[in-house]
Amino acid sequence: GGLGTIQHTTTAMSSSTSTAADDLATLLAQLEKMLWDEKQSKRKIQNQYIVQNQKLEKELEDYRQQGKLKEKLQPPPKDSTTTIVAEAAAKGLEQTRTEQLETTAETEVIIAKTIEQQRLKKSGALTKQFETEKKQITKKLEIQKNQLQKKIEMEKKQLVREFETEKKQLLKANAKEIGALQKAHTKELDKCKKEMEKLTKKYDAGAILIEGFRQKVKALEKELKQKEKALQKTSKEADSYSSRKRRRLSRLMANTNNTEDDAPAGDGVGVEANADTTTDHRVTPTAARWQHRYEELQHFFRENGHSNVPARYVPNPQLGKWVTTQRTAYRFYKMGEHSSLNLEKIHKLQQVNFVFCLSAPGKNWYERYQELVAYREKHDHCNVPQKHPGGLGAFVLESRRMYREGTLAEDKIKKLEQIGFVWSLRNRGGTLQDRMRLQQQAQNNAANNTDSSSSSQN
Repeated sequence: GGLGTIQHTTTAMSSSTSTAADDLATLLAQLEKMLWDEKQSKRKIQNQYIVQNQKLEKELEDYRQQGKLKEKLQPPPKDSTTTIVAEAAAKGLEQTRTEQLETTAETEVIIAKTIEQQRLKKSGALTKQFETEKKQITKKLEIQKNQLQKKIEMEKKQLVREFETEKKQLLKANAKEIGALQKAHTKELDKCKKEMEKLTKKYDAGAILIEGFRQKVKALEKELKQKEKALQKTSKEADSYSSRKRRRLSRLMANTNNTEDDAPAGDGVGVEANADTTTDHRVTPTAARWQHRYEELQHFFRENGHSNVPARYVPNPQLGKWVTTQRTAYRFYKMGEHSSLNLEKIHKLQQVNFVFCLSAPGKNWYERYQELVAYREKHDHCNVPQKHPGGLGAFVLESRRMYREGTLAEDKIKKLEQIGFVWSLRNRGGTLQDRMRLQQQAQNNAANNTDSSSSSQN
């Protein structure tokens, strides 16, 4: 309601100011019209004056021309009375013309003065009327302004009162809502505390279970270490047994004078290869198993066009393991150690393009090492996948195998450990000191075996 009255009063003020402006505009239009009329009347008088001057000039010209013609046609008279009369008449015409011009100029000045006086009188009256109306309008505006201010103050006070009452009502409602929310919050907190207590109890029980699992893991680790030691012992015994058996076979072959083509000493054929060439070709269970895996490899070769079966081949995991064992057996065969491969099996594997060494040809160990350093700078680790293009995964796998067998040089081991090389992904293999100790023991055992063999031959 207060806003409506304010708007009504402002519209009234604007309407009154608009009427005053309209009155002023009409007065200015009347003044401009009067000035225009005065200019038009002045122009008319000037045009009349110009026309009269032109007529007088024409008359004078005609009179002069008539006088000249008379002078040309008539001879000059003996007495000069006629000339005197003519001159007097011309002078009279000139005087009348000048007098007429002066009278017209004076009349124009008088008319202009009268018009100016009338204009000044009218403009003064209009300005006085404008000033009076302006004063009246300003008084009315001041009165209306004061009335509006009073109304605005009254309405403002009313609005403040209404706002205060609404504020109090809202505060009461908010207080009730806050109380209800606090109660609900306390209930939820109590529930959360109870749940936390339950979770802490479960966590304590889980911690106890984890501790029990840790103890079991420690016990299993101890058992694994003991089994590893037992395996190391059995591997050493097997190596010594294979070396003794190989020496016995060589002595037997030397005594029976067999040809070097059947069992050459320098080509690296193992014990089982010699046994296959000297004995009859009876099918043993191991040979049947080998033939079965070989047929699976042929099937893989026909489907994929190569024989590089991954070590973790999901469709046939046993085939992947068998392929890796064939590569290790080939290395033992080339080193002259006990091996399950012979020439016949090697020829069969070559028929399916079997790759006995996965490391790429044409690159030495140090070139591969630089590639591994670049891989570590890019990926922050040295765990190269086995399927990595370029043969770097095969280099990593070969380095781990040589480390386990104790055939990797110490300078290479140090270089690899400087870049954070992991020797075993299952935390096996031991530290560098353990590997040095095992390598020293292997060298001592080899020296003892050579000494014993030389003494037995003597």
